[in-house]
Amino acid sequence: MLRDRVEEVRGAPVRDKTKMLYEEAWRATAEPMSPVPPIRRSFAAVDIGKERLRQMTCRTKPPTVSYPKLAITYVNMADKTVKTDFSFSWVFGKLCDLKEKEYISCTAYTPANDGWSLQFYPASHRNGKKSSTKGFVAAFVTAEQNLMGDFRVRPNVEIKLRCWSASSKKLLAKKTFARCNFIPSRASLGASNFSKREILIQPPGDEGITIEAKLSYEMPANKPLETLFELMMNNRTLDVNFNVSGQIIKADKNIITSRCDYFKAMIESQTKGKNATIEITDTTAPCFKAMLWFLYSDFLDPDRFAGATLRDLYCLSDKYQISELTAKVENRILQELIPATALEILFDWVYVYPPLKESVIEYVLKNVNAIRNCENFKEVMERCKEVEVFRELVTKLIEIL
Repeated sequence: MLRDRVEEVRGAPVRDKTKMLYEEAWRATAEPMSPVPPIRRSFAAVDIGKERLRQMTCRTKPPTVSYPKLAITYVNMADKTVKTDFSFSWVFGKLCDLKEKEYISCTAYTPANDGWSLQFYPASHRNGKKSSTKGFVAAFVTAEQNLMGDFRVRPNVEIKLRCWSASSKKLLAKKTFARCNFIPSRASLGASNFSKREILIQPPGDEGITIEAKLSYEMPANKPLETLFELMMNNRTLDVNFNVSGQIIKADKNIITSRCDYFKAMIESQTKGKNATIEITDTTAPCFKAMLWFLYSDFLDPDRFAGATLRDLYCLSDKYQISELTAKVENRILQELIPATALEILFDWVYVYPPLKESVIEYVLKNVNAIRNCENFKEVMERCKEVEVFRELVTKLIEIL
């Protein structure tokens, strides 16, 4: 019984209590029902602020978890859900050049800010249960912490792993896994025999492999977050107005000035009355809204606002000196880099931002052969040869060739 389990963990540290109760609740829903099934089940919720436990009830459908910073709440699965279809990939060099060790990708984030990463073993290797069979390579998908610092359960996830040649795009291996739940004690899924090594050893002229993970699952709508969105993005009682490309956007002055010194200086110098309107001419309305939403929620979610792009959001966050947003957008841009677009992005706009420029140049140098084989390589190099960063890139290419 979960109630007995609650008594067992009373003496544990608060964070351990939360994790143990949380996993117990999920385990309870996965177990077969008793011969006389109860109509309702109980799940424990932890109120950390008052250091007490209380009982909550929900229907027998599996619960999911919404993570405030100080408490855990179980949400009924019958509530509205949001489907997530997400994919991310990772480009390697030649398999024969990779060392016999574990490779872990950077964390990729879905629009709902769930973190995922790939683990790859290019040769026989053992690390607990994650090991590759002799003669095979191993690949695993791992659910990571979300951007708010907590692990959020991801139920009923379908995963497809694919591997293809980075330059010829020939499919070399694929595997689909049965749907499963990702919880803190079981946060990885993959195969120790994902593909035979001999299949992935590339022929002459082919310069690497790409591994892609495709994820599909549904999560309950985050009600507190959606309520915050409605209050902060569609509330007519907000106290400062911005005119962005002819569209009036309202904002909460106290929040944006406390999180951004640029806004504080702007508002203090331009507002003379309660209903004063500030003109914004350096961005689009969708991008400006995406920036405001980050200041309110700390979530990077440009997909909420049709027309908002990572490029515009990076330029705006850099100008407004919102370093946390700049870092998150930069991470997202680097995650989405592919050989076919890396040079174009570098020469079109990235070169004026030194930190991002260095990261993109590093990507280009690591994937130079795959980039040279892209159809648009010659056209981009010819068109951009007058760009300042062109000579810097060519110099570095000469050094490594």
